[in-house]
Amino acid sequence: MMPTINDPSGRPLGRVAWTADVEDDDVPFAERFAAVTKALEQQFGEAEKLTAMIRAKVAEVDFNG
Repeated sequence: MMPTINDPSGRPLGRVAWTADVEDDDVPFAERFAAVTKALEQQFGEAEKLTAMIRAKVAEVDFNG
């Protein structure tokens, strides 16, 4: 049975889903974090391009028929 976590007033918040242990991949945290940050920055750049493209397409819509 999984434990129940309570809020400060004692009401149950729900069940806790425990995760399995993950083996250490021997990659230092700083190196792993740098790689994730680099990927995130690339994704932010792509999101900005897509946002600009969507805004341009929306601006082309003729609402007056």
